[in-house]
Amino acid sequence: MKRNPFNRTSGLYILLLFTCLACKKDLEKPQWDTQILAPFAYTEMGIENIVKTGSSQTNPDQSLDLFIRDTLYTLQMDSIVSVVTPTFDIHRRLDSIKFGTAPITTKITLGQIARQMAANSNPTTAAMGNFILSSHNTTSFIPIPPISNITGGPIPINISAVLDEAEIKEGYLEIKVTNGLPLSIDRAEIQIKNGRTPFAVVAQPVLTNIATGQTKTQTEEISGKHVDGTMVANILDMDFAGGTNVHIDTNDAVEVTLTVKDVTVTSAVAIFPEQNVVNDTSTNYLLDMGSVRLKKMKMASGFVRIEVSTSIPESIFFSYSIPGAIKDGVPFKVNTEVPPEGGLSIFTYDMTGYTMNMRGDPLINGVYNGLYNELVGRIKYTGNKIHLTLMDSISVKISLENAKPSYVEGYLGDTSININGSIPLTVFNNITSGSLTFENADVAVVVDNGFGVPGSATINNITVHNGSNSASSSSGTVALGAGINGNPPVVTSSRVNLPNATPLVNVLPKTVDYAGNLQINPGAFFDDNQFAYADYPVRAYLEFKMPLSLIADQLQLTDTIAITSAPQLNNALKKGKLNLIADNGFPFDAKVVAYFLNANGLIMDSLVNTQYVERAPKGTDGKVIQAKRSVISYDLSPGTIGNIQQAKSVIFKALFNTETGSYSKIYSDYKIKFKLAGDIQYTVNGQ
Repeated sequence: MKRNPFNRTSGLYILLLFTCLACKKDLEKPQWDTQILAPFAYTEMGIENIVKTGSSQTNPDQSLDLFIRDTLYTLQMDSIVSVVTPTFDIHRRLDSIKFGTAPITTKITLGQIARQMAANSNPTTAAMGNFILSSHNTTSFIPIPPISNITGGPIPINISAVLDEAEIKEGYLEIKVTNGLPLSIDRAEIQIKNGRTPFAVVAQPVLTNIATGQTKTQTEEISGKHVDGTMVANILDMDFAGGTNVHIDTNDAVEVTLTVKDVTVTSAVAIFPEQNVVNDTSTNYLLDMGSVRLKKMKMASGFVRIEVSTSIPESIFFSYSIPGAIKDGVPFKVNTEVPPEGGLSIFTYDMTGYTMNMRGDPLINGVYNGLYNELVGRIKYTGNKIHLTLMDSISVKISLENAKPSYVEGYLGDTSININGSIPLTVFNNITSGSLTFENADVAVVVDNGFGVPGSATINNITVHNGSNSASSSSGTVALGAGINGNPPVVTSSRVNLPNATPLVNVLPKTVDYAGNLQINPGAFFDDNQFAYADYPVRAYLEFKMPLSLIADQLQLTDTIAITSAPQLNNALKKGKLNLIADNGFPFDAKVVAYFLNANGLIMDSLVNTQYVERAPKGTDGKVIQAKRSVISYDLSPGTIGNIQQAKSVIFKALFNTETGSYSKIYSDYKIKFKLAGDIQYTVNGQ
C-alpha cells in the first residue's frame, strides 16, 4: 500500500508544534468574560414559618390543625407546704451534777475502845479498860458488866483522791454499823464532820440495839451541806450491854461503812462519774401551716445545723437523733464531741433522702406537723478532778435549714388561691405583619392535677392581646379530680371550654392575661392520706386548637439565611442581574422582598419588584396539584453589586393573600422555595 506523504509530514509538524509549546517557559494566561447562573442563597418555607415548630398536628388527609398549649399557672408543692421549723434552742445550767464515791469503811477495834477507857479519869472506867487489854486472847471466859459513855476519835475518813470539796444540793449519807464485838451495842452516836475549817458537821446518826454479829443501817439527809475530801468520825457515845462468859480479843471491831447516795452538787472539785448533763426531748412544729396537717415528708434537700457552746472544763459528748427520720432503714442519729469550755462549735448534717415522720412525740396521739427530737449530752469519766458548778452551762441550737421536701403526705389544707397574671404566646411570632383569619377554633382551660387532693378551678377572665387588638372570654368552675399515688403518680386532667373561641384565635395573640381562683379541698373533708410530689404540681394550661383553614390578608412570612457563593465570584463580580426563582406550593399569591445584611445584621441593600409569585393551582378536591414556578429578575447597579459582595445574609419577606373572602385549607406538604441566582457577567482568569 502506498503511503500518503502529506499525512506523514502533517503528523510530524503537529508533533513539533506541541513540542515547542511544551518547551516554552511562560505563556500569557488568557482572560475572557462570561454570563452564567450563580446561586447565591436558597431557602424553603412551610407551615413552620407561619406557626411555631411542633404546634401543628397532621390529620389523616394531611390537612393540618394548629395546636397551642401554654402554661397559665403552676401551683407548686411549696406554695401550700413550707418546711420552716423554729430553732430547737436549749440553754442548760448544770442543775443536776451527779457525784458518787465508793463506800468508805473504817473500823473501831475493841483494843481502841479499851485504851480510851484506860485513859479515862473515872477510876472504874479506867480499871475496866486495863482489864480488857490484859485479858486479850486469854483462854478464859470472863464476865463484863455494862459499859456506858464510851467516846472515841477522831477517826480519819479520807476521800481526797476523788473529792476536794463539794456543796451538796441534794443527797443522803448512809451509815451502816456492823457489830463485830463480843458485846451488844445498846446505843451508838457517831459524828461525821469536815476535817478542815469550818469543821462543819456533815451527819450525826444514832443507832441502837445492835446485837453481836448484826448490822444496822441509818440514812441521813445531807442536802445543803459542805463536804470536804478529808473528814473525821468521832464516837460521841457508845454504850455496851454487859455479858457473861465473854472471850476477849482486842482485834474485834465495830465496822462503820459510809455511802453517799443520790447526791447532786451545786459545785464541786472532784472526779465526776460518767453522766448526762443534758437530756432533752422536744417536738418542733412546722410554722405557718394553716390548715395543713402533715404526717410524713421526704426530703429532697436540706440539712441539720447544730451549734454548741459550753463552759464545762471537760469534753461534752452529744448524741442527737430524730427517731422518725429514716433513710435506707436507719434512723437519723449523730454523735459528736464538743471540746471543753471553748468557743462555738458548729456541725451540719445532710438530710437529703430522709423520710420524716411528722406525728411528733410517739407517746402522744393526734399530732401533725411535728418533728420529734432527742438530745443527750454526756461527760465521761476521765479520772481527772474538775471544778463544776451549777453556773456552768451548755447552749445548744438545732435548726433544720433550706429544707425542700420531694414528697409530703397528710391533709393538704383547704387553701383558696387567687391566680392572675400574664404570659407570652410565641406561636405566631413569625407573622410580623398582615393577618390570618381562622374559620373556626376551640379554646379551653386544661388543669392537670398531680396532687392527691381534690380541688376546683374557676377562670374569671381570659383576655388575649396583639398590639391594640384584643378579645376576652371566661369560663365557669371545673372540678379537679385528685391524682392517684404511685411512682410516678397518676395525674388527672380536667378541662373547660371557653365560649367566644374563634375571635380569641383571630387576634393572633402575642400575650394572654388571666384571672381566676384555685381551690384545694373545696369540700373541707379531712383526709390525712392526701399527698403531693414536688415534681408533679397542679398546672393550668390555655389550649388552642383550630383547623388551618384560613384567610390570609397581607400575611407576612420571614426567614433569614446565610449567603453562600464562591470567593472568586465575589471578587470578580462586575455587573449583571439577579433572579429570584420561586416554586410556590401554597394556594396564595405572594409578593417577595429580599434584604441583604452585613455581619452586624444591618440592612445594606434590598431587592424590590412589583411582580407576584403566583399561587399553586388547586384540583377539584381543593388541594394543590403541583407547585407553581415564577422567576423574578432584578437589575443590579454597581452599588448593589458591591453591597451583595459584602453581605453575609439575606432576609426573605413574603406577603401572602388568599382569594378574597375564601378560606383556604393548609396541608402538611405545602412549601414555597426561593433561590437567588445571579445572571451575572464576571471575569474568568486563565489558568
